[in-house]
Amino acid sequence: MHVGVPIGRYLLAAAVALGAAIACSSTDAGVRCSGASGQSYKPGDEILCKCADRTDGTRTCGADGNLSPCEPCLAQTPEDGGFFEEDAGASDARFGCGDGTHDPDETCDDGNLKDGDLCNAKCLPYGNPTGADQCPGQEVHVWAKPVEIPDHQTIGYGNTERWGATECEMGTDRATTGVTSPNRIYAVVAHKTGSLTVTTRNADFDHMLYARRECKAGTPAVGEASNIVCANKVKGNGGETIVVPVTDGDRIYVIVDGIVATKGKYVVSFGIQ
Repeated sequence: MHVGVPIGRYLLAAAVALGAAIACSSTDAGVRCSGASGQSYKPGDEILCKCADRTDGTRTCGADGNLSPCEPCLAQTPEDGGFFEEDAGASDARFGCGDGTHDPDETCDDGNLKDGDLCNAKCLPYGNPTGADQCPGQEVHVWAKPVEIPDHQTIGYGNTERWGATECEMGTDRATTGVTSPNRIYAVVAHKTGSLTVTTRNADFDHMLYARRECKAGTPAVGEASNIVCANKVKGNGGETIVVPVTDGDRIYVIVDGIVATKGKYVVSFGIQ
């Protein structure tokens, strides 16, 4: 008689646990974890992540809809990491792309994964979107490696900037101000100290290249006061080069501007040595 009581209680407890497990599995079917990237994961999914010291780690989506800490990490990330997670094996997106944080080697990050704006879904300033001729310009973050951007153009853009009243290459047969041509603006952010070299090539139109410290929407004269350097050495199609001393964290505005109402396509590169 005494032996039967605990067995009965055990069976009753097991039945209750089984019922709870069944109920839990049925309600957990729609549970999802949301990563810092905004992506949705199922319980059991493993997600690649970055530790605070930039080493690789893994987070696991739990049955409660929460992601485990990034492991193994000698230095833990903040709660949501501030770093972009990606589903292991499901995506080749770069870490951090679309989270609004400029992680090492990201050329741009506008906080979304859309194409057609100033920073595309792969965090590259490709294409020719609306607004590339307006301050504050199209961001280009330059780290250790040079950045080359193909297929850019001034076609379809406005004459919003100019070198200024003083001519670029003054005293030569190339002297100009860029006052009548469409232009394009790049907000170049330096992530190391050195010499920022900007080069255009394969251009199909005559153009000038210049840099300044400020860019003020609607008031180009304010920007002109912060001019640094300009180049208009090549007559006709081809390319131009400027070099600007920079310190880590500097933001330099670089403008590609046509000569005497010209416009066209080009390749542009940015590097710091």
